[in-house]
Amino acid sequence: MSVQLIVLIVCAVLFVGAYFYSKYRQNKQRVKTTISPKTTSKNEKKLNWTTIILIMIVLVGGYYIYKNYQKDEIISIPLSEAITLSKSNTFNDLVIQNSGGASNLKFVVADGFNDVKTIDINDKEISLNAKDDINVDAGYVSVKDLVDMGLVLPAKYRSETISSGINWIGFLSNFLLIGVLIAIYYFMIIGRGSQKFTKDKNSITFNDIGGVGEAKERLNEVVNFLKDKSYFENLGARIPRGILLEGPPGVGKTMLAKAVATEADVPFYYTSGSEFHSAFVGIAGMKVKKLFKQARKTPSVIFIDEFDSIANARGSGHTDAGREWNHTLNQLLSEMDGFENNSQVIVLAATNRADVLDPAVLRPGRFDRKIFIPLPSLKDRVEILKIHAKGKPFESGIDIENLAKQTSGFSGAELALLLNEAAIIAGQDHKDIILSTHVIKAIDKVLAGEERKSLVLTPDEKRLIATHEAGHALIANLIPDADKVQRISILPRGQVGGFTRTAADKEELLVSKAKAQATIAVFLGGRAAEEIIIGNELVSSGAKSDLERANQIARGMVENYGMGENFGLRYALTNSMGLKDLSIDSQKTIDSDVQNILDKCYTKAKDIIDGNMISIKKLIDALLEKESLDFLEVKNILGGVIENGR
Repeated sequence: MSVQLIVLIVCAVLFVGAYFYSKYRQNKQRVKTTISPKTTSKNEKKLNWTTIILIMIVLVGGYYIYKNYQKDEIISIPLSEAITLSKSNTFNDLVIQNSGGASNLKFVVADGFNDVKTIDINDKEISLNAKDDINVDAGYVSVKDLVDMGLVLPAKYRSETISSGINWIGFLSNFLLIGVLIAIYYFMIIGRGSQKFTKDKNSITFNDIGGVGEAKERLNEVVNFLKDKSYFENLGARIPRGILLEGPPGVGKTMLAKAVATEADVPFYYTSGSEFHSAFVGIAGMKVKKLFKQARKTPSVIFIDEFDSIANARGSGHTDAGREWNHTLNQLLSEMDGFENNSQVIVLAATNRADVLDPAVLRPGRFDRKIFIPLPSLKDRVEILKIHAKGKPFESGIDIENLAKQTSGFSGAELALLLNEAAIIAGQDHKDIILSTHVIKAIDKVLAGEERKSLVLTPDEKRLIATHEAGHALIANLIPDADKVQRISILPRGQVGGFTRTAADKEELLVSKAKAQATIAVFLGGRAAEEIIIGNELVSSGAKSDLERANQIARGMVENYGMGENFGLRYALTNSMGLKDLSIDSQKTIDSDVQNILDKCYTKAKDIIDGNMISIKKLIDALLEKESLDFLEVKNILGGVIENGR
């Protein structure tokens, strides 16, 4: 089999593989974007038929080339063997083909010869039969030279001159190789453009999103504009061309963008900043242009996730990556500037790092409106939990509000994960309904990680962990400004040996000095309990994360909130490099104030433990017996002490 034929077969395989890989990518993207895999646009159908026809041409062409190659293939032997065989009159026909001065001899074995033993050009033994075609490369040798070399010319021979023909197998192989490279480039690079979201019965609406009431109210203006833009235009109003959704991960930015398109009943185009970047210069800018060209056909919403990955503040851009980065952003800005005044395209972008965006992006006429979406408040969490609880068989009387109190700082995505974990735990327990205990276990799992059942603690380790967690719980319940204990556990989870979970009675926007000091005292309560009850020489490394968080709060009080005794109302500013712009004396003053705060809070924690030794030992014994305690059990153990302490 020739090299050209092998190249042809490889090209055909690569071409077919590129097509099916592109189909796999399309179906995967549809699943990711909630489009049914069966839904195919007219353009996609046209592309599919075109691709199928091309594949058929490749396969049919390859088949005919292969058959012609097989048909023309004849036996080739060395010239020396041909001279030897000619002396025995083995051949009865000879055609001398002259091309460019070189000769090629075509012999035909005579009828009277069968099983003539010889070798081919590869020194392999072969047998010749009557009427076999024999090919011999004579090179630049004349007929006279051949006779002088000993070649016996048969009775019938002729000489012909042929012109150099085209090597069709080589030509088509190279041609198809170029076609395959173009196909791979299209299917795997250009074909991975933006995907369109179509409205269906499962589309997300504002009613499906809990909390974020202010954001929904502001985005409702966009919905009204897309529905009836003439009303706003008559008033001389212009809807913002770009709206930036800023907030932590998991708060619902993508869901809000989908809801805008669904409420307005317009197409929704989704892409992410990472999809715009490519290893080939110019591809990203072309994708931006293609996306906006498609969206301008009808009123529509374009949503760009991970916006900071393409709209980051531009630098010098001396590298290829930097130039491509700048080119992508410039193309995006020019497309937004190209919107006409009556454009019906709204661009929504999501990021959790608005501080790193290029200033040109945020100027009026581009992304001139920012909507901040914070982590859900207590009221929002109750609403979100109720939405995600629909369709799940919870036990009657489950306290959603109390559950919301225990999930302070959770995003909407984490709340959805929480209830899903609760359902999984209920299934593992072979229950038909989700119990409160399943939800509590789910909270423990989300916050602290999986329970490490394989880790066996010694009695001394269990007592040490119980003492540590009891110290946290006692301080939290005896300081009025501290958050109340919701659950204590000494079961190892993730990277922690135990945990104490607290929750506030009500959420506060501002943090008072007393609140900050109470929180520090709670964090230091575990180390204080170890030192007093176990002994200073036997304190453990379990307070590492407690010390880290206590120091963060204390340093924030001094540097940012003016709560330091000596540093006073000054603020620790940072320079352009992100470093604190402070003198050495100021840094020493801050360190001194931080140390004073930590010392006072630690002393307070030790005083509370010293004065309530009976209560803390009851907590320790209860933890050693049950391993986990909820807020009611803690309240029963410390009931009288709490009343007196508060």
